[in-house]
Amino acid sequence: MSEPRVLLVDEMSLGLMPKIVDGCYAVLQDLKNTGVATVLVEQNTERALKAANRVLVIEAGNPTWQGEASELARNPEVIEALLN
Repeated sequence: MSEPRVLLVDEMSLGLMPKIVDGCYAVLQDLKNTGVATVLVEQNTERALKAANRVLVIEAGNPTWQGEASELARNPEVIEALLN
């Protein structure tokens, strides 16, 4: 626990006040800068893309897209297709 290499986070923003969510994402950024790998499960696409280096989209238990977060963020039509 004192020096983790991987952190698993599931739906961090679900049910929290926006100000608290902002604080949680700030902590994730701090951890990212220290080299801790984070696996983030999140339905808030915009927040997840800002926090991620790589993205794996899973639909009904099956991977449907994977790649660099920056690539996905530059392609809003891909995001729209993935969400529909």
